[in-house]
Amino acid sequence: MPFFELDPEKFGADNPRDAARLFRLCAKATRLEQAGRSTTAVEQEMERIQEDSRLRAEARQAERDAQRRGR
Repeated sequence: MPFFELDPEKFGADNPRDAARLFRLCAKATRLEQAGRSTTAVEQEMERIQEDSRLRAEARQAERDAQRRGR
C-alpha cells in the first residue's frame, strides 16, 4: 500500500506519517502474535501515537473555535 493511500482516520491518526507508523506497528503486532510473543509494548506505542494525534486534533479544533469567536 503506497504511503499516500493510507487513510489516517482509519488508523486513528491525524496525518499520513502517523498512519504509516501505525500500519507498520499493526504488522509487527501480528507477527509477534503469530510467534506467540507478547504484543503489549507494540500496543502501548500504538495507543501513544493515537493519543498524541487526538490531542493535536483537539488543539487544532480549539484554535479554530477561538479564531471564529474573534480572539
